[in-house]
Amino acid sequence: MKIQHLLLLSILPLLTGCQLEEPFPAGQFSSLQDTLVLSSIKHRGTGLFMVGAGSFDFRDTAHEFSQEWLNYPIQYPDGIDSLKVGSRLIAFKPFRYWDDPMPLEDSSFQIKDKSNTILAMSGKRGGEEVYIFDQNNNQDFRDDSIRTMGILDWKPSEDLIACYYSIERGNGEMVPDTSWFRVGKRRGSPWSYVTQHVTSIFSIDDYEYEIGVVDYNSSSFDFVRPQISILAEGNLKRDTLLLRDYYDIGEHIKLGQYFYKFADFYSGDGTVVLVRDPDFDKKVAVQIDALAPDFEFVSLNGDTLTKDSIKEDFLLITNFSGCTPRSYDVYQDILDADLKNFFVVGIESGLSVDLGGITLDVEDPFNEDMYNKYRSWYSSYDSYLIEKNGRIVDKFSIFDWEDHLKGFLDPEVFKN
Repeated sequence: MKIQHLLLLSILPLLTGCQLEEPFPAGQFSSLQDTLVLSSIKHRGTGLFMVGAGSFDFRDTAHEFSQEWLNYPIQYPDGIDSLKVGSRLIAFKPFRYWDDPMPLEDSSFQIKDKSNTILAMSGKRGGEEVYIFDQNNNQDFRDDSIRTMGILDWKPSEDLIACYYSIERGNGEMVPDTSWFRVGKRRGSPWSYVTQHVTSIFSIDDYEYEIGVVDYNSSSFDFVRPQISILAEGNLKRDTLLLRDYYDIGEHIKLGQYFYKFADFYSGDGTVVLVRDPDFDKKVAVQIDALAPDFEFVSLNGDTLTKDSIKEDFLLITNFSGCTPRSYDVYQDILDADLKNFFVVGIESGLSVDLGGITLDVEDPFNEDMYNKYRSWYSSYDSYLIEKNGRIVDKFSIFDWEDHLKGFLDPEVFKN
């Protein structure tokens, strides 16, 4: 029998700045409040959110990592040959990973602290490749399902693997929790992704909103890089989310006439903290509606360019990556489209071939600042449209450029 757990919390609003005479009920706020503390519900599946996947390592039993586990008191399943060992890290304490990412990056942390690691095994049964997760975290694989290692499935919420565990709240209390993920073959090796998100419904001045939070990282249960999106405003409910609708910790969402900074998210209890920012119009950041950061870079052909040196009405900064060779062709399509009064800058890591237009290699030390501001990942496909007034007015994947820029194209050209 499959058991599903939902985590529902009620937290009273935290008031700062203007103090109200009487506190509002949980989930109801006033626009006079600077800080909104929101409770949330965790859901299986990713809802409207898009997720990626990452490789999942099953290590041979001779590997140092496996040896650590094989000395641990584990009840193994019968009839499985060629066993390999893998794991999934759980944050029993509410780490804030944007301050301290060590637990996910340092594999020795996983080996030394087995209490917050869910173990996995892969192997062969009757010649078929299979895998098992210790879903209830009891170090006994005999009561867990044996699954066939198939092709990675991208279906929203069917056939997910649920893992049950306990996490520690700030007061030391251990509480039950559940996370869901999926494992399968991609490019010939095991990959996985977490498939969960949280939502919160609340009101500001009696106007209702719904927000959702997902982990962009999608390789852990712990919301390493939480991203927030507005799912509903009043009677308007979104049926899809675009790249421009995702906001990282430290970025701002607009609720009514005010911008609120996505200030914090606690993976241990799903608490979302939003802080009103009255000076957002002066904010310099790489997000929609903000002033685009200044930059200086050297192009592949040796020219040094700055933001102030670009005089066109629109600046398009677009990333592409050799990890997806098709993105090179898409970048060329953008150049061939002859966008009127546009200045196009293409960014890649390790670029050695001049693809035309203005391209730059962010592995050039001179371009490190450009990497930090407009790429941040070795492989990226994000594009930023900046108006002459310096504000970012759109953000999208390079693969979706036609949908976002068709208003700037000659209709006849676009039709062909």
